[in-house]
Amino acid sequence: MDDDRGVSGALARLLDRGDLWLSRNLSDLTNAPVFGKLITHSRISARGLLIAFAALILVCAIPPLTDWLLRKCKCVAPNFRGEVIPKAYGIAILACAAPLLLLDAFMYRSGASDRLVWIACISVFAALGLLDDLIGDKQTKGLRGHLTAFLKDRRITTGLIKAVGGLLAAFAIGVALHRTEPLQILLVTGVVSLCANAMNLLDLRPGRACGVFCALALLLLFTLWRQSSEFFVPGLLYIFVPALVAWTHDADAHVMLGDTGSNLLGASIGLAVCLYFGPAVQVAALLLAMALHILAERRSITQIVEESRILGAIDRLTGVR
Repeated sequence: MDDDRGVSGALARLLDRGDLWLSRNLSDLTNAPVFGKLITHSRISARGLLIAFAALILVCAIPPLTDWLLRKCKCVAPNFRGEVIPKAYGIAILACAAPLLLLDAFMYRSGASDRLVWIACISVFAALGLLDDLIGDKQTKGLRGHLTAFLKDRRITTGLIKAVGGLLAAFAIGVALHRTEPLQILLVTGVVSLCANAMNLLDLRPGRACGVFCALALLLLFTLWRQSSEFFVPGLLYIFVPALVAWTHDADAHVMLGDTGSNLLGASIGLAVCLYFGPAVQVAALLLAMALHILAERRSITQIVEESRILGAIDRLTGVR
């Protein structure tokens, strides 16, 4: 099998036997009304079950371990209630997603390049956010504020480093995806970098960024599932699952995702749009992200949400207020 060249020896034979056992025992269920369609579309395999088992272990073990480590390292800050809680909790999402993407790349070599792009993207954007969480100047706000600090005071803020680093990382992703198409490279650069920062703009209340990400990711994953004629697992799924678990902690104001998490989640949405959808959807995402940035420079996003009865009601569903 072409997908399994990276899996050798006894493990490959064991997984192949698992596939045979599954095909024999699940074939009788293909006529079932709902489960049969799921089996046909999802192509359940021993390798897929192994990755799912690894995901279960990681999402159970990593979140409490991350909470303990952040407290142990004094990486904490007061929340809106005055309670001292871990910040930069988004690192838990990276610690779950990156190993799963790596395991998938090992199991299915034909999709390894896609998985490596995902790993690079979430790692770099999480690292840029972590820098801002640990040593960032919280007095300087917005892109205009960071640019003003640089141009007038000759001061380089971590926010500026994050913005420039995000642009360079997004540009590198664009080059990796479209080596000879300059317009596509620029489009990818804009979508990924602006989506990453857009999620930062939303992450001002418990659960808001995580809730928006999970809603958008679910919409994208469902659209892909409906449109796809062949089975494949989008890399976004490996970020969605741990983000869903992290949301339960973030929404209750027990932890803060920080820029580590919001940067990672926003970049993931941008990358998914660029990988799995055409230029029209990418341009729409770019325009929406630009509009949110322009709005945030003029007015407080939180104030806009609180002044709207509908937006406020939706916002309260994402976390405590």
